[in-house]
Amino acid sequence: MVRLLMFLVFLLAPAVALAALPPHIAKRIQRVVHDSGETARKDAALDRALPNTDYAAANRLAAGRRAASRMSAVVIAAIAESTALTGEIVAAAVAAAPALRDSIVRDASAAYPGFADVIARAAGGRAPAPPDAGSTPAGAARQADDAGMAAVDAGGGEDIDDEERDDDPIEPVNRAIFEFNEWVIKLVVRPLAQGYRWLVPEPARDSVENVLHNLNSPRILANDLLQGELVRAWHTTGRFVVNSTVGVAGIFDVAERLELPRHKEDFGQTLAVWGVGEMMYLVLPLLGPSNPRDGVGKAVDGFLDPLNLWAVNTDREYISYARTGVEAIDFYEGIMDELDDLRDTSVDYYAAIRSLYRQRRTSEIRNGEASGAGAVPGLEYDLDDEDFE
Repeated sequence: MVRLLMFLVFLLAPAVALAALPPHIAKRIQRVVHDSGETARKDAALDRALPNTDYAAANRLAAGRRAASRMSAVVIAAIAESTALTGEIVAAAVAAAPALRDSIVRDASAAYPGFADVIARAAGGRAPAPPDAGSTPAGAARQADDAGMAAVDAGGGEDIDDEERDDDPIEPVNRAIFEFNEWVIKLVVRPLAQGYRWLVPEPARDSVENVLHNLNSPRILANDLLQGELVRAWHTTGRFVVNSTVGVAGIFDVAERLELPRHKEDFGQTLAVWGVGEMMYLVLPLLGPSNPRDGVGKAVDGFLDPLNLWAVNTDREYISYARTGVEAIDFYEGIMDELDDLRDTSVDYYAAIRSLYRQRRTSEIRNGEASGAGAVPGLEYDLDDEDFE
């Protein structure tokens, strides 16, 4: 009888927790759980069709990461909207998706450090210890850069603190460009991304992403060296060699299985490590969230990319255009669901994007120490590369 009661409690706990939330927030959490279940069923079918293959394993890993990222985005946006329900939101998300508990706690605590204890208690655990970002010279530089970046306001998404307002002095202009970008996304980028998702199977999309990341390796390596990150430079070199050969031109991420983790670097991050602040928030036409430092970084990155330089110098600019187009579509397809959730649950979508962009850049500058890798979706519409004349 005791076991039966425990089983019933286990079954009813998610429903009880969700019932304590506003209906639209509960619906978002349930949608992530439902979509994750559908993906798991498809993965099981793929495993049966392709047993014991790297393809199927990579597909499962990518699906798990996407589920964690989506749930974290829903939780973070819900807390921004209803700060008073922080504990209830986290408890409901963990009850509905126990396997995502660690990522939910990590990412929500990174977004709202002032609520870390509340979040941990609601999830039934202890709050994660904050990293010591200033323990190394590079870390100290990253910490100084972060001091100029606004975090999500503890009062919720409706209220943006004075510091963040000061860092967005041309907000009316930025909002106008933001609306233009949203119009382009709605009419052009989103239909292409949806078609790409519909036509190309998920494992093949993962392979496309692997190839694109492999092509970016020389630029990442250059910035690793400029930042004095010798271990990460070694990882980048090893990944490029292994994936370009054994991984068949980067189609398969074999290096990940050899414990050579993937990471991103760009010259904007290098400038931040060197002590250059972001200065002010900008929204660039077609390119999305940025700032003067990262804008300069994008221009320099074009000259650190051998394929881009070769294409431009041999009058094959169409290669750069095609690569950038594929990157943009692949990138937006990967974050489309998270942005939909954020748009539906945010009081001010522009302000939410601004805060999440700054959190993501802080995390990248700190090499992921500020938050988990899946804390917030990447928000630049052009990925990391552009065409250069």
